[in-house]
Amino acid sequence: MTSKHAGTSSGQMTRRQLLGYSLAGAAGAAALVSPLGALAAPNTPAQLGTFMTVSQAVCEKSALNPAVGRALMTALSRTDDGFAEHLNALSKALEQNGLNALAGNADSPVAQTAKRILSAWYTGIVGEGEHARVVTYRHALQFQAVDDVLVIRTYCPNEPGFWAEQPDTENV
Repeated sequence: MTSKHAGTSSGQMTRRQLLGYSLAGAAGAAALVSPLGALAAPNTPAQLGTFMTVSQAVCEKSALNPAVGRALMTALSRTDDGFAEHLNALSKALEQNGLNALAGNADSPVAQTAKRILSAWYTGIVGEGEHARVVTYRHALQFQAVDDVLVIRTYCPNEPGFWAEQPDTENV
């Protein structure tokens, strides 16, 4: 007995069969690719946790924005294929020796990774030259040092030319 969806008498597939085979193939491909993609994913919770812990140690800040951290880690991972390995090596070095682990060889991959992480957090920029990408501007740590006195310069905080007038020294 043949199924009514077995095909036509000319040996051609029905649309339903073609759709079924296509979906089955796509599901099979996804099953194969998914585990590999998970291994290569730069933003797993464990990696983000390591990145944030290392960032707190390198920046010497106890509270860093996790959303900014995720964006910086993604950008750093895209600029360096070995970033995950360097991050893990830096994490182990910091666990063993604290910041003294960075005092030895400034050209070591561990020290270079620490510098790149520190630079990314403070400037909000990842990469160099024409490959540099702004990940954050407003949340860059360089502005936290002076945020009680200076306005982050994105737009003019007053009328054009306000800087040319003599400042009010009585209310300082």
